[in-house]
Amino acid sequence: MNQVQAFYQDMEKNPEIWRQFKQIVKDSGDSGKSINHASEETKEGFLKLAEAAGYTITKEDLNKFFSEDERELCDEELDSIAGGKYNTYHHYP
Repeated sequence: MNQVQAFYQDMEKNPEIWRQFKQIVKDSGDSGKSINHASEETKEGFLKLAEAAGYTITKEDLNKFFSEDERELCDEELDSIAGGKYNTYHHYP
């Protein structure tokens, strides 16, 4: 599991970090549907939250992780979607 995936999963489990991220999305004016189409402000906010939580993630890591061409769902993500816990901010192709 890479740093982006690990932080993303931790963020989903932590209501305070998730709330902070949703506020970043709202403040940036993004629709919240896809990190691929997120503003630079949202991406920077994600990276700052990750850094504060002890993760080392670059913007390139973030873009690569959420790239439609290079990303496959992991078992936890498939279970989450199948179980009705799909979060609308995720962009899982």
